[in-house]
Amino acid sequence: GAETVEAFRLRARTGSEGRRAAAFSPRRLLPPTFSDRSVPISPSRKPDMRAYLIQTYQSVLASYWFVPTIMAILAAILALVLIQIDNWLPRTFVGDNPFFYATQPDGARSILNAIGGSMIGVAGTVFSVTMATVVFASGTYGPRLLTNFMNDRGNQVTLGTFVATFVYSILVLRTVRDGG
Repeated sequence: GAETVEAFRLRARTGSEGRRAAAFSPRRLLPPTFSDRSVPISPSRKPDMRAYLIQTYQSVLASYWFVPTIMAILAAILALVLIQIDNWLPRTFVGDNPFFYATQPDGARSILNAIGGSMIGVAGTVFSVTMATVVFASGTYGPRLLTNFMNDRGNQVTLGTFVATFVYSILVLRTVRDGG
């Protein structure tokens, strides 16, 4: 005859029609929780720290600002290392090559200031226009478009290049002094 869904599930769970298991309950279909385990968990046991660290690590890697931050930190380290190398080398190291002495400290400051200002301006303009376009398009095509844009490494590296160039220019700019 016709068998109800509930009777079929009960028979599948017990393995026979005659032996009756515990009454059918939707709770039985859920995965076991800590309270369902037969072995009690000691109160001193902490939640799995390794799983928490892995989840945190993956969320940091998936962040839009992770790659630009790493690139900015590397640019700062590079600027500080190259400044120390420049201070360590003797002034006669490059010789009398006019290429290295064509500009005075005022010219070098102006160039670094222009590079730093333009990089932060370009980064702000490009990404504000791009984000406005992506948000507008995500209304039509769905929210996955915004997520795909944020997870794209090309966009992250582009933003990182702009920010890293700005950081490098500003850190080197503060060390340009008049010769004397």
